[in-house]
Parts: sequence; structure tokens; C-alpha cells
Amino acid sequence: EWTFKLRPGVKFHDGTSFNAEAVKFNFDRMLKIKKATLGYYLKFGMPDGVQVIDDLTVKVRLNKPFPLFPLDATFSSYWIASPTYVKKHMTTEDPLAEGWMATHACGTGPYELAEWVPEQRAVFKQFKGYWGKPPKVDTIIMPVVKDPTTARLMLEKGDVDIAEKLTVEQFDELAKNPKIRVTYFPVPRISFIVWDVSKPPFDDENLRKAVSYAINYDEIIKYVEGGRVKRIRGLTPPGIMGHANANVPNLDLAKAKEFMAKSKYAKGVTVDLLYATERRAQFDQVAEYVQSYLKKIGVDVKPQKVAFPAQLAKMKEGGYGMSLMTWSAGIPDPEDVVGWLLNSVRDSGGWNGSYWFDKRAVELITKAPTVPDQAERDKMYKELELRAVDQAVYVYLYQVQEPFAMRDNIKGLHYDTFTYVNFPMVDKE
Repeated sequence: EWTFKLRPGVKFHDGTSFNAEAVKFNFDRMLKIKKATLGYYLKFGMPDGVQVIDDLTVKVRLNKPFPLFPLDATFSSYWIASPTYVKKHMTTEDPLAEGWMATHACGTGPYELAEWVPEQRAVFKQFKGYWGKPPKVDTIIMPVVKDPTTARLMLEKGDVDIAEKLTVEQFDELAKNPKIRVTYFPVPRISFIVWDVSKPPFDDENLRKAVSYAINYDEIIKYVEGGRVKRIRGLTPPGIMGHANANVPNLDLAKAKEFMAKSKYAKGVTVDLLYATERRAQFDQVAEYVQSYLKKIGVDVKPQKVAFPAQLAKMKEGGYGMSLMTWSAGIPDPEDVVGWLLNSVRDSGGWNGSYWFDKRAVELITKAPTVPDQAERDKMYKELELRAVDQAVYVYLYQVQEPFAMRDNIKGLHYDTFTYVNFPMVDKE
């Protein structure tokens, strides 16, 4: 069990008090919602597991040891909403107000959500009752601009102050503009190709290895990503426990053809390659490069550009072919990487599109989160990674740096190691 002492004097955006009862309400609601994306509390929490000790003290009992819990509890799925606000929008048809809260918020942060029009824009206003140092900018407007070229033009004209998810070429061109600054931030975000190893054609390990050895990773890194990314050697990025620095496949066309000849598809096979450019603008080019590489070994790749929700839905169905994806660690622990991407016994909402089932892997991934000894956990996660690499469960591409282009009067922008922009510190001169 874990006891949390809460900060006094904190208010929700509706003016009500943040307290132990609010924490209990949110944790209890999380268990009732039962969505895969709501963190490990769904796995380790239990009904009536949250006890209010006093107004600013709450005790959380788990159903088994979970040393990672205090770290996991910092993730966004645990962020506390105003019980008064949530209850106000509960209905008979939506008893937990899931529909309403999908497009609304009422937390305790320095900004409150003033407007959210899905697929169009989000507007945030400074919360005057914030307990900490007030943000420097009163209003933040985030327009949804899916086309990178449009976003670049808007930045150059001054219609927006900050732009992200542009192509490498666009960032390079913007860096030449004296009124614009481009900054690259290292982040624990990886790009990879995944396939359903439980169904044809990628239930054939020889085919998976043939594809893995046919790709020219260095060429993609140099010409598509401009050399600003690093090859990954496993799913867990360097600097996080469990990084195995595995001997992942590199380009070896002879070896690729050898594995192809041993596969059930020696005469060739046609597969789809799903991708969504809202995940990464460069994926248009990556898909083209992969298509050209695999043609050399008799794999006819059909790139399928889709919206990301559609991509994830197809992965959840299984048997989708190949999928070009990214993943970001929300907390600095391997459980937030391989705990999702290699866990065949977890409902991942489609994120674990490999559907890889390996008895030893299941043992490792089930036990590792509960082990208090961090050195032992490190060994377990490394063993898990190496098993996945050996069986070619993924195609390991690269870890990115996240570039932002901004007008020269924007100061203080920093992209946090775990994928959040520190907007309260951003200033516009």
C-alpha cells in the first residue's frame, strides 16, 4: 500500500477543492471505465482500494506488489478531475461521463480548457486560481493543421507561432529564415514496423527475418530523416532500464534472400503497409523506401496511408500486413514500452499489434513489474527484448529527436524528456 500527502490550497478549474475525496473518486472511476489506456492501476488496483485518511491524505492499496506505482501515478491517465464537474455531466446513458470528458476537462493545472473542437482546434486560458507560478502567456490556441506544407506557410506568415511534425526538408528550409528558430529535443520516441506474427504471412519467422535484413536503415536515417535520428537496438530506448543494445538486423541483401528462400513465400507475397503521417510526417517517404527495398526480395508492398485511428483499429483486428508506427515512453521505465508493445496477455487497444505469444516472454512480462529489486528487473526486461529481437517480432528503425520551429520572439519553449511542452514557461515577446 502507498500513502500520498496532497498539496494544500489547490483548486480545480471550477473552483472546488482538490482533496483526498477527489483522488478516491477519480481512482474508483478509473476502475469502472476499464479502458486499456488508463494505466497499470487497472491491473493492480482493486475496488475499495483507496482510503481517505483525512482531507489531504489518501492511502492506496494494490492487489499485489507494484514498485513502479508512484512513478506510474505521474502519468496522464491518473490526472485528477473535479468530481463536482464530472458528476454534473453524468447521465443515464453515460453514467461515468466518459463521452463528455472525452472533449472537456476540469483539472488543477495552470491552463484550463476553454474550447476543444475535435479535428479543428483547442484553446487554453490561464487559470487565475492556479496554486503555483502563473504562466507567462494568457491564451494558447492550438489549430489542427494536418498538412505540413500548410503549417509551414502559416508559421512563415506569422499566423502561428510554433509548428511541429513537419518534414526534414521543411525544417531545414525554415532554419534558414532569420525570423524563425528550429530546435531539436531528444525524446524517448521510437519508430518501427510491426506485423501480426500470429497470422499469415508474418507468422513465418523466415519471412520476418528476410524483411528485416532487406531494409537499408542507414539510407532512411540519412536521406529521409536528415541524419537527426539514431538507430534503435530494441524497443526500450537508451537511458531507460532494460535497454538491451541488441544485435538487430542491418542491411544484408544476401541474407535477406536466403531467409526468403527458406520461407513459405519464396515465390513472392503481397502485403499492405499501414501508416499515418500525423504520427510522423516523414512516413510517406519511409513507406516508399521500404517498398523499394522489399521489392528486391519478392515482397510487393502496398503502402496504405490512413488516419491514425483507422490504423490502430486495423491493428486491433489483426492480420493487417505491416504497420509503420511510433511509440513514446510516458514514464522512464521499460514497463511503459515493452509492457505495452510485447505483452500478449494485455488488452493494449491495438498498440501491441504483433500478437506475439512466447511462454517465457509472458512469464517475464508478468513478473517483472512486481519485482522490487531494480537490477533483477533490468535483467528480466533485457532477456525479454533479446527474445523478441531473436524472433524478429519488430523491425527496429530509429529513435527520434523532436524538432520544433518557432518565431524568433518565442522564448522558453522546452520539450520535456517524456513528451510534454512546458507551455507555462513559454513567453511571446
